[in-house]
Amino acid sequence: MEWILCSLESPNKDQEVLLTFKNSAGLHVGEATFKSDTYFYVVQTDNESYEDAYGIPVAWMSKPIAYIP
Repeated sequence: MEWILCSLESPNKDQEVLLTFKNSAGLHVGEATFKSDTYFYVVQTDNESYEDAYGIPVAWMSKPIAYIP
């Protein structure tokens, strides 16, 4: 699998991907869902769960298939 620049190509709608993104703390990788030209992640607190948008998206790749022995 290869990283794809967000400026060149977008994933399919509602596709779950690995995302490289920038924020004030630097460059990071996280799991995201692509919706309406925005990458979202799930925030879970003690009382609720909601979606929030990532900072500046840089590159994405399809999530790898989990190894099952």
